[in-house]
Parts: sequence; C-alpha cells; structure tokens
Amino acid sequence: MNWIRNNLRLIFSSIVIISFFTAIFFIHYMFRLNQEMKASMEKKRFVPVVEFYSQAEEIFLGEILNYQAKMQDYKETFPDGKYELAAPSICNQLSSNQLPINNCLRLFLPREANTPGNFLIGMQNKRVVFIHDLEEDRRVNRVAFKPLLFAQYHNNKPILKRSVDLGEAPPLCLNAILAIEDNEFLEHRGFNPKSILRAVVKNISEGRRAQGGSTITQQLVKNYFLSHEKTFKRKFKELLMAILLETQFHKDEILQAYINEIYMGQNATFEVRGFGAASEHYFRKNLEDLNLSECALLAAIINSPGRYNPFTKADQAKARRDLVLDKMRENNIINNADLENAKQQSLPNFPARKLDSPAPYFMDAAMQQVNSLGLETKEGLKIYTTMNLRAQQAAKEAVNFGIDRILSNYKDRLPESPENLQGILLSANPVNGYVVSLVGGTSYRLYPYNRALLSHRQIGSTMKPFVYLSALESFTSEGEAFDPLTTLKDERFRYSYEGQSWQPKNYKNKYYGDIPMFFALKNSLNVATAKLAIDTGLESVVTVARRFGIRSDMQPVPALSLGAFELYPTELLEAYTTIARFGSHIPLTFIQQVTTIEGEILYEHISYAEQVYSETKVAILISMLKQTINNGTARLARLMGFEAIAAGKTGTTSDSKDAWFAGFTPNLVAVSWVGFDDNRPHNLTGASGALPIWTHYMKNYGSRYFDKDFDWPEGLVFKTFSPLQLETYGIPAEDAEKMGEVELAF
Repeated sequence: MNWIRNNLRLIFSSIVIISFFTAIFFIHYMFRLNQEMKASMEKKRFVPVVEFYSQAEEIFLGEILNYQAKMQDYKETFPDGKYELAAPSICNQLSSNQLPINNCLRLFLPREANTPGNFLIGMQNKRVVFIHDLEEDRRVNRVAFKPLLFAQYHNNKPILKRSVDLGEAPPLCLNAILAIEDNEFLEHRGFNPKSILRAVVKNISEGRRAQGGSTITQQLVKNYFLSHEKTFKRKFKELLMAILLETQFHKDEILQAYINEIYMGQNATFEVRGFGAASEHYFRKNLEDLNLSECALLAAIINSPGRYNPFTKADQAKARRDLVLDKMRENNIINNADLENAKQQSLPNFPARKLDSPAPYFMDAAMQQVNSLGLETKEGLKIYTTMNLRAQQAAKEAVNFGIDRILSNYKDRLPESPENLQGILLSANPVNGYVVSLVGGTSYRLYPYNRALLSHRQIGSTMKPFVYLSALESFTSEGEAFDPLTTLKDERFRYSYEGQSWQPKNYKNKYYGDIPMFFALKNSLNVATAKLAIDTGLESVVTVARRFGIRSDMQPVPALSLGAFELYPTELLEAYTTIARFGSHIPLTFIQQVTTIEGEILYEHISYAEQVYSETKVAILISMLKQTINNGTARLARLMGFEAIAAGKTGTTSDSKDAWFAGFTPNLVAVSWVGFDDNRPHNLTGASGALPIWTHYMKNYGSRYFDKDFDWPEGLVFKTFSPLQLETYGIPAEDAEKMGEVELAF
C-alpha cells in the first residue's frame, strides 16, 4: 500500500499514457476497418470475382451460317432482342446477286453489342451473301454480338453468380429473408441486443446452439471480412464492424450486397452465390419470376445450404420453408390464404443440372498469360479471352470422338489398360493469332494436367516442313533452286557424326529411289527428308524453325530432321500458324483484354506480325502440304468426308509414343495429339491417331467458313500434272494413278 501511495502519480500517468495510445490504436484500427468495408461496398461487391468472357460471336460475309444455332447465341446474349427469319422476298429486294436469296434473317443488335444496328442478312443455301445495315443503309462485312460471360472464379474456385439490383428482387423474397434472418433489420444499427439475448437463453435452455443472434449486417461482415472461428475476439470484431458498416451505408445497400453475395449451395465444383444464381440453380427461373413458396425456400436455404438442399434433403427443406412462411404470417406480410397455398406448393423435384466448366483447360492458359503479365486477381478481374465457345465445344467433342474411335477400332494395337489414353486439340485464327480453342485432355476433372499447355513431347514428322523450307531457301549441288519437282534420293544411307552412326528408316521399310520433293513430303519419307536436311545444313533447319516460332531446345543433329526432339504443342501451333500466314510470324494469344471489375483497362493485346520468310517460298510449301491431305499420309481426312481446301502434316514418332497432326485451312489452324502420359507406346500413327480428331473438329467448327482457296501471293505459277506426267518424274505408276491430277506452285 505504501508503494502504491508513494507512486500514485506514476501509476496515474502510466494509465493515462496507456489509455491514450490504446485510444489512438483503436481509432486507427477502426479507421482501417471502415476504409476496407467502404471500398468493398462502393464497388458493390464483397467477393472479388475473376470473370472470363468469350470472343464476341459474329456473323460475317461468306459464312456458312447455321442460323438456328446463331439465333440461339443471340438469344443467350440478348434475351430481349429482336431476331427472326423473314420472307426471302424482303432480302431479294436488296440483293445485287443474280442467284435468289432462299434464307433471310432480320437481326437487331442493341447498343451494348459490338456492332449495334438493325440488319438484314441474305443467304444462298446458308452462305451469307450480303449484310445490310438498315439504319445506315449500307453494306457491311460483319456484325458482332458482345462477349459472353462463361465462367467466374473466386479464390481459384468456380462460382455461379448473377448480381441483381435490389429493385429486381421480388418484395416477397426480401420479406422472406427479413422474416427468418433479421426481423428488426430496418430498426437496429448493426446488432440487435434483444436477438442476442434471446439466442443466449435459447441455447442455454436446450444445451446446444439452437439459435443464432446475428443480424444480416453481422452475417455480411462475418462472411466477407472475418473467419468463421467461434471466439469472443472474432465476435467482438464482428460487432464493431457491423456498427461501422451501418454508419456508412444505407440499409438498401447492405441488403443488396447480402442477397448478391450470400452462399446458397453447391453445384458440382461450383459455389452458388447470391439469390440471382440460386434462383436459376434451384428453379431454373430468373429471380424476378419467383412466387411466394419459392422465395420462402431460398430464404430457408440461407441458414444451411447443405442441410436444407431441396434436392437431397427434401423433408428438412420443406420444414424450414414452412417455418419461413409462418414467420411471414406472424409479421402480417402474407394472409392465411397465401400461407396455406404456399405450403401446398411442392419443392423443385428435378435434380440440379451438374455443371462442368465449359473450358477449364483454356482458362488455365488464359490465367498463365495473366500471371505472366503480372496482373493481380485478388481485387477481381474481367478477362476477355480469344476463345470461341462454339470452337471450344467442337474441340472437346473432337477429342472425345477421336479417343472413342481409337478404343473401338484399334484396341488390338494398344497396351493393357488403354482407357487413360489422352488426346488434345488446340486451334488458332491465322489472321490475328487468337487461340480460339484449347482442350488439354479427355477430362479435366479426372486429368487436370493441361497437356496442350505443359506437355513436352517429341513431334515426329510434323517437323519435316521446316526441313523443306530450309531447302527452298537454298540451292542444289548443281546450283539450281529447289522446287516441288527437284529430285531427292530415297535410298538407305548411314551418317556418321561426333563418333556416332545414324541410319534412318522409312515406314514399313519401303524405299522409292529417285522421287520428286513434293512426293517425299506428302508421303513423309524419312530417308529422303533426312538426306535433304543433311545436304542443305542442319543448322539451317534449326534457324528456320526458330524463325517460325519454335523456342524449345533444338540441336543440329540428323535426328532433328525427323522430329526427334521435344516441344510444347503451343509452339507447334504457332509455327504452323506462321506457315498458314505465308511466313508472317504472329505471336499467339489467349487474351484480348483484361480490365478491372469496374472496366478500367489493365492490358490490351496488340497483334504485330513480322515477315520471317519469303511468301513465295512458303506458298510453294503449302501447295505441297495440300497433297498430304489430298492423296498423302492424311488422305483419311477426305475419306471421312472433309472436303475443304486444306494443308497439313502427320507426325509419328519412331517409338510410337506420340501421334500428331498439324494442319490448316485459309481460316483456321489446328494441332491434335494422342498419347499416354506415362510414355507407353500406343502403336498409332499420326493418321490413325491424331488426324481423326483434327478432321472431326474441322468438319464441325471449320464448316462455318466458306470454301475458298488460300490467298496466294503474286508471282506464283501453278502447274497441273497428270498421272502420266508424274510417272516421268520417278513416281511409280500405281502411286501416280491413285493421286490423279496434282496442282503445284512454282
């Protein structure tokens, strides 16, 4: 006591100082909490969402238009839009084409479209022959809808979320929430002492947590600013933040945030967030179309989406819904007749449609590019990808088709347990370098490893075009320029280098002797190609491949000429895109633009091209690669009904572990692959394994493009050779007869 009495002034001073700094700390702490919540509320979001958008769907001049599918795209993009098939006579009045219009589409694109306006689209046998803007009274080449939101992610987890304004929500739904969750929401200032006291008494009397006392404001704070730990510290912090929130924002703003962000259940891997998405998930309706019973059920689900799931826990869900209705009656929100009628309504009895992300492999690629740009996702982003939804769906179907076909037709070739055989397909628009589809395996859920993006595999004979490009840039031993008819020797040879000996072999050990260059390429003759690479210089082959976009390590060894080195599928796609562009290299991209959630542009892709090789020389190569599909190793594409003008190359590794096809039309480049992740041999060729995937994709999605030839550069001379003429260049008569007439560029 004496010590206290003697040091009273010191004790008092210490208390004052501690109190002062505690107050400063508390004020600073409250200020930070307030700023954090204010920022989220002003942005009208609590959950930072990364949104993925597809390319804007479009209609373009010359398109083979599946107008039923296109009208469905339009309906999804503009639910209240105007679109209809009109009488052909209406379009015929505007047509300058002599052929009659047999299909006429009237299309109105509202202001939010990429190309707003009122259009008439005239078709002849589904081919778009003109697009007329009625408002501007002029012809246009294309019209574009708007990018479609196809996926949303929060903390790397897929979610379903459709934000709604408070005014869009039926008053019955809002009243149902208030009746069961916070009856005095409009009166309290963030927390309700009476509710807390009632909950404490109830829980003590029943010996368990039978009732909660949190207000809607506290629930909002708990879910989006705090953890769910049950401690006094967390509860005290929740109470302070709820009071702060109520001082800064109107009740309507808090309630709107609540109905848009609250967790409402699960659909497969997707979190259902907010009443807008929950309405579609549970009832397949828009929120504004819900009735009293349905509103009460959504309010019932809030408390525990797992316990009150109407699809799996119908009895509990009905009991909770009826409790909500009783609460609404107690508060005179509804009358007795409404109460009884609503209780008689059945719960939704159809199972929820199990969702699967439409493009998880593609989103992997887009996110990898976002990360490489150094963009942060923690505040949410809008990522406008280059993906076309129809192309992506077609790619997925093609991979499944190709693998099923192999398992049905070639099971005797495959090793044991072939069910995990994998396939990929990725494709790009050669005009702008946009990757429009990417499928990295048969099932993302079972096999999330993205082979199209990450696998490093030997590419086999898909490397050969770069050998021939190297030759086209050089001269023969006689000093003459190489062309499609230059004679190559397809005879066995042995090559020694660096103390090693290498001897290539042809498929099935068949050799032709002296044959023209185009014949060696279209039939993928290993020996003739390897000899050509050695004669023209292996360093030159490496240099050409690098110019076309291949970045993986390549050593100038003879096996390089046959693709005995590894690269990524995206590299092969980029290299073949450069070929399709006649030697003009353009970097591929998965992203057009990235913005903040509010629309501020953070990144915008600008396509730039560089001519890395002679247009004429690449055109000569393309004319040879056309023969691969017409009558070479890829002729199965024609037998499968693929009729469009195209060029490409099969690829088979010598150990039968990888099967490839890389090919292109004037409008689309695609690469497909088949193999096992554990590198087991599958004994398939590029033609039997990968080509059917490519062909199925091109027939499905590629069919939208009209069948025109390549846009050949000036200065080319095309020559057509009959079977008899081909024989004079060393091609066996049997092969020449099967080939028929062949057109080549010089």
